[in-house]
Amino acid sequence: NAEKWGLEADDHFWQAAIVELTAIYNGCGPDWLPAWVRKILTYIFVYFEEAFLIHDYDCVKLKKTEKNFVLWNGRLLRNCKTVAVMRWPWWRIVTRWKYYGRAKLVTWACRRWGRTAFFNGVKE
Repeated sequence: NAEKWGLEADDHFWQAAIVELTAIYNGCGPDWLPAWVRKILTYIFVYFEEAFLIHDYDCVKLKKTEKNFVLWNGRLLRNCKTVAVMRWPWWRIVTRWKYYGRAKLVTWACRRWGRTAFFNGVKE
């Protein structure tokens, strides 16, 4: 769905092998969280999975600069909002806005706790 929905990602993401993407993707949350916590978060936010995959890929592949940290989290927010638009049509605007709020929550958490994951090169 990521490509069909027009999610933002570097060209390298679209050319990456499934094996590579599978190795990088860890669900929702940084690796320093216990796996069971990431499983719960991934379950709660499953509708953003495509955006999380791009986010994890970027965490591993982007050069570690402050500018890229801001880009990394901004792209996550835009992609999550795009997912909300694609999953919930205009007549479900209340639901869509609820998920916009959840997208902001996820992005806030990444800005707050994702810095060490990004700058240490640990998958987020």
